[in-house]
Amino acid sequence: MFISKKKVIKEMKPDIVASCREGHDAAALVDQFLQLLMVPDPASAGHLTSPELQIVFTGGRTMKDLKECSAFNSARYKWVKKKIDRYEVVPTDRLDTCIVYCLGSLFGAWPDGEVFDSNRFIDRYVVKSGQICEMHVWNDSAECILSRHTVVKPSGGGHGGGRRTFFYSSIGDHQEPLS
Repeated sequence: MFISKKKVIKEMKPDIVASCREGHDAAALVDQFLQLLMVPDPASAGHLTSPELQIVFTGGRTMKDLKECSAFNSARYKWVKKKIDRYEVVPTDRLDTCIVYCLGSLFGAWPDGEVFDSNRFIDRYVVKSGQICEMHVWNDSAECILSRHTVVKPSGGGHGGGRRTFFYSSIGDHQEPLS
């Protein structure tokens, strides 16, 4: 489902506040938020968040706003999108708060243009009173980047000897065994 930027986001919020316990509206809010981020349109996506939004990206990177998330993704990927498999909504002890997990895979291109897909991700959102107040992002991008630069070569003169792993740096032709 793609939500046009022209569709005013505020239409959705009152219903979400009333039915966070049911979860489907909170999942719809997160879906709309993600669609806007993938445009990318962090300004419109920001209308769905609390002014005190807490953002934690992969590797424990804290970010202060959605523009910083877009800048991080622009440096890491030539382009990236999410294929969303499902949402899971978990109620909390507060009627106006629930947790929404979004699971799926990333697809796109690395900065050098090489295309990728099937890069697993899971996002965790806390939705409170119709606004996203926490966003936590995990994915396999670091593993994918590492595997692009790691090659396993046989060693031992053809007698089935040991294997050595070499890390190929993206700077020049430098290579070092990892041990």
